[in-house]
Amino acid sequence: LVAAVHVCHSFPVSSHILYKRSFSSRSCSSPTETPAANNANTNAKTNTKICVLSGRPNSSDYLSIFTGNAPLLDVRAEVEFTKGAFPTSVNIPILDDEQRRLVGTCFKQQSAKAAFDLGRDLMTPEIQASRIHDWTEFAKNNPNGYLYCFRGGQRSNITQQELKKVGIDYPLVEGGYKAMRTFLIEDLEKSIKELPM
Repeated sequence: LVAAVHVCHSFPVSSHILYKRSFSSRSCSSPTETPAANNANTNAKTNTKICVLSGRPNSSDYLSIFTGNAPLLDVRAEVEFTKGAFPTSVNIPILDDEQRRLVGTCFKQQSAKAAFDLGRDLMTPEIQASRIHDWTEFAKNNPNGYLYCFRGGQRSNITQQELKKVGIDYPLVEGGYKAMRTFLIEDLEKSIKELPM
């Protein structure tokens, strides 16, 4: 199974942000990728070679993320990504649209724990291996990036933990899509107020 990968370059960014972006430099240096102690070491479940990508902290510095053109790994479902996403974001969802619907229904009708257990059951070994492979490739190709879900909660943390199992410590955006979108809206409103009348 191969996860659908979608790229977005369409989310509007305010001129205020773009102005800051044009005069800013990338503030974070590239983490170094080092081979594992034993290059032949593999993860038994995914058959993926274990590599080590040095960790960076999670971030809520939305200005630096946007002005630095940080690559973004969006693990929300495709339907969420289609409704709204950011420039430089790539969608490799942890759950597809139908899985997300089933988990959401379970959450509403039963409990958070029941929904979590269902999500875990839906993640078959084949699907898990495919997701981890695609996330790993993204992380290796974009060492200065971040991952996010809707609120920077369970889906982001699960993705982060799965990447750690294969030696990749990849940071998430605190607050997720919702917080970044709110930041851009507030920044846009601020820039409009600063326009000469």
